[in-house]
Amino acid sequence: MQTERTAYALIVVGYNRCDSLKRLVGSLQKADYLGDRVDLIFSIDNAGTDTVERYAKTVQWPHGQKIIRTFPQRQGLRAHILQCGDYTELYDAVAVFEDDIFAAPGFYNYMKQAVAFYHGDPAVGGISLYSHRFCENSQKPFTAQKGNYDNYFLQYAQSWGQVWMKDQWRAFRAWYRQNSGDISASPCLPACLRQWPATSWLKYHIAYCILEHKYFVYPYDSLTTNFVEQGQHCKHPSTVYQVPMTYGLKKQYHFCRLDADDSICYDGFFERETGIPQQGIAKEDVVFDINGVRTPDARKRYFVSTQKLNYKILQSYAFQLRPAEMNVLVGIPGEGIYLYDTQQPAHNALRDTALERWYYDTRVESLRYTGQMVLQMAKQRLRDKLAK
Repeated sequence: MQTERTAYALIVVGYNRCDSLKRLVGSLQKADYLGDRVDLIFSIDNAGTDTVERYAKTVQWPHGQKIIRTFPQRQGLRAHILQCGDYTELYDAVAVFEDDIFAAPGFYNYMKQAVAFYHGDPAVGGISLYSHRFCENSQKPFTAQKGNYDNYFLQYAQSWGQVWMKDQWRAFRAWYRQNSGDISASPCLPACLRQWPATSWLKYHIAYCILEHKYFVYPYDSLTTNFVEQGQHCKHPSTVYQVPMTYGLKKQYHFCRLDADDSICYDGFFERETGIPQQGIAKEDVVFDINGVRTPDARKRYFVSTQKLNYKILQSYAFQLRPAEMNVLVGIPGEGIYLYDTQQPAHNALRDTALERWYYDTRVESLRYTGQMVLQMAKQRLRDKLAK
């Protein structure tokens, strides 16, 4: 008798953090799989101990097959994750979770509906379960503008709970075979990304999205969060990437295509891809730089930036609305954000608005409170240093 084919698998990536893995698996066990058959794959790199493997053997998984894969030699994070993606040859889609990730109860429903909608879409590089609230490129908060749908697009691959589909993963793998060397010199990539270590697989997937004009589908309401625990690419634990998750089960998601007139899109710098209708400027003619970390694009005349540059300023905007680009799109006058015409040089004597931007980003009302916190942190660090 022919067995029922399993369309989806969850891949749990393990190495030497057994407690973290237990927390992740606990969240997956509590999720709603809608009665579907879903396989659970433990992919465990060689850490010189079988602690994680022994734990994996005890896990109960009633939703499908449980598979444990180990390696005779250490793979390293880059090679290990890429091999996890290759499981798409056996499934329509896989969701990959590193061990410091935590999943929301309703993540599978989002995953299933998103895969059904974007399956075979050549503009899509993958599907994120995580929703960013912080931009690593600029070390500033990030908020995606909400539109008519439950998703937005970001030219940035994901590693904190991501879904890969067969066709899209094959396309990335074909690109990677030709581009697996040093990519640090590429001017199209954010400077922060170019500095990531060679052990990072993610920087290649992000580079692929940017250079090949692919986008990840992101939910506005996150279905995973990240504990950021000490590991190969993290020296110290942090709560910077902890985000609020959806704990209820949403029955129906409404997605849109990348080329929809009302889609919300951000590029690899976490900057909005849109025109400025009030100024009669098309999307093809303008680059946004709200985070102030990029240079003007010679192919595009207009540059919206927080940097103080010597081009003619057509309009200046305040930091009031959120997300910040809405001040430009709605037309909120003020200082701090400038619309430049890069074809017209000019000398600009602009006031320093760093403090206003800091207030906007941190939402702190009192410098006195901030000063007290900085003093407390300095005292604590001194005590820690003396205690060693």
